[in-house]
Amino acid sequence: MIHPFSMSEIFRNSILEESMLIISLSLMTIVSIYMVIRRRDILSIYLLAVTICLVIMFAGIITNIAKIGGYNQEQIVFLFLFEKIQKVLRDWPITLSSLGYSVAIGRTLFPYFLLLTAMECSMIAWVRRKKKKLQLLALVIPVMFLIYYYPNIFRELVNSRFWLLVFMIYAARIWIILYVALAFLLLGIEYFNITMTYCRRNFRLIVLGNIGLSAFYFIYAIQDPAQIYNMFIGEYLEIGSITYIRQSIIQYGYISVAIFILFFLIMGTIGMIGYTTLNYIEERKDLILKKKFNSRSLGISIFAHNVKNQLLASRVIYKKMEKALNEDEMDREQLLKYCRNLMAFNEDMLSKMNSFYNSLKDSRIELRPCDLKTVVEEAVDRCKSDKEEIEIILDFQDSPTILADSVRLSEALTNLITNSKEAEATKIIIRLQKERLYHVIVIEDNGNGITKKVIRKIFEPFQSTKPSSTNWGLGLYYVRRTIKNHHGNIHIESKVGEGTTFFIMLPKFLVNS
Repeated sequence: MIHPFSMSEIFRNSILEESMLIISLSLMTIVSIYMVIRRRDILSIYLLAVTICLVIMFAGIITNIAKIGGYNQEQIVFLFLFEKIQKVLRDWPITLSSLGYSVAIGRTLFPYFLLLTAMECSMIAWVRRKKKKLQLLALVIPVMFLIYYYPNIFRELVNSRFWLLVFMIYAARIWIILYVALAFLLLGIEYFNITMTYCRRNFRLIVLGNIGLSAFYFIYAIQDPAQIYNMFIGEYLEIGSITYIRQSIIQYGYISVAIFILFFLIMGTIGMIGYTTLNYIEERKDLILKKKFNSRSLGISIFAHNVKNQLLASRVIYKKMEKALNEDEMDREQLLKYCRNLMAFNEDMLSKMNSFYNSLKDSRIELRPCDLKTVVEEAVDRCKSDKEEIEIILDFQDSPTILADSVRLSEALTNLITNSKEAEATKIIIRLQKERLYHVIVIEDNGNGITKKVIRKIFEPFQSTKPSSTNWGLGLYYVRRTIKNHHGNIHIESKVGEGTTFFIMLPKFLVNS
């Protein structure tokens, strides 16, 4: 029963909602397609599928409203943006059966793809192990309802069985709510099981995008799409549902609805753009670093300059030694001092040559099962002789096995620990922790910290805050490339005056029991 509100009043107060829907859905579709092009992963495909289902559903609803008519020129502008769009939709030669079924397709498949998105994000062991079976099982109910909503089958089943119509309307609402609730339960479990702040911050973008899309979906999800081609069945009157023009909009005000739509539009769009940007920034950073390192003239110039400085310093010591040897009374202690200085110069030179060679040599590595705790301990042992006053605390909950090139990985960790020492840290804490499908090595120091400006360039080759005569700025470039070659990732967080933390994420090695 539509009283006390006339159909024209309902249209008037739903104008802004529908126009907002057209703009919002268009924007979300563009963002979703961009996301798939940029990320090229299964999760972005599922998110695109969720958005497409939403677009199909609302496109059918808006077209249906265009064909119903009953609005003036001003309302056309707000409802369809342009009168031309309204006329195209009104005159589009599509049957009500096809229109209603398209809405049914979008409405029915949205919860399914939302659940698939949540399963893809979930790191729960049994969900990942049985993911394909669960996906097929979850498809059963949507397929059954798509068969039921097929216009010819629907009319055959519902004819003289109006009780079945009412039952199926409520059954559809129940399974849709269950699917969406289960999807957000999986996303919630995943979100609260993430312990690393920046990982949780990134995952929040995915959750945000899905909340925005689901908020749009539930504007009309409770409506039965079959009413588009069976709009005069009495049972729809009894359950208070006739058309997709919502009477509730009058009660709450179209401005409130517009704000509601705009809010979730912003949430969904920011979430999807943010999720896409993370991968784009990472790929862009890899490309920039590669181009910079391939600037051989710069690299060779710096290399030659530093070698020259080292050789000049060695020559000075050699001349002093020669002079001391030619004196009548040789100062043995002085000669030993010169020898030690010369040896130190040579060792330093060899170390830098080795670092430069590691950065240039073939990046291929041999991944073998190895004990991560042992790899970390080897890196720490290499650094302990430098400054004993620095406290290095090892916090290992267990000793996991990973696939790694133990030599290369240990060298990379040595570089990071050395970095912390050179930052005037008095304490370095090295932790091993689990983060869903990754083992994470956390190297935290209480040194000087690093400015945001330096962090942006910290992994670039030949970048260093230390003098070029003592450091060539290849250490962290080599570290990042080594971690990437282990199919891992490295992240840095730092506050000036408080210290720096490196997060090295390496994939878990799952051994078959």
